Amino acid sequence: MADCLEGIPEEISTFIKKAKDPQEALEQLKVENARRRKNMAMSKQAQEKLSAVIQNHPKGPEAGIRSIFANDMYGKATNSNIEYRQKALQGIAESFIPELKQKLSTTKLGLGRNKELGHEFVHGVFGSDAISDAAKRMAKEWGN
Repeated sequence: MADCLEGIPEEISTFIKKAKDPQEALEQLKVENARRRKNMAMSKQAQEKLSAVIQNHPKGPEAGIRSIFANDMYGKATNSNIEYRQKALQGIAESFIPELKQKLSTTKLGLGRNKELGHEFVHGVFGSDAISDAAKRMAKEWGN
């Protein structure tokens, strides 16, 4: 077995030597190698796609880069951007906490806020029972 491991990086040969079943260890390494190769191929594909977006933007590479991060001010980009993806994910997350969002949002043009309910909510998240029913429901929403 030692002859088979000659020329193999030390951490891999040590992994195989310490394994209870060397064949199983080799299979694990093959699976991990395949996973890494797949990830590298996907990463390369994503980089090529981004590079094409940057280089092929009608207003030039600078506008192409900007269109990746935020809405394209020229309206020429055909790609999705980080700003809108973040807004979509935020919307999904907020759909799970409707009462929390409604009751703890600012009121009176952003000047008012129910601070007491906010404090009760925080206490509810950390397990206190001496809070209002609304705070308990909001803490449960948050936990879910």
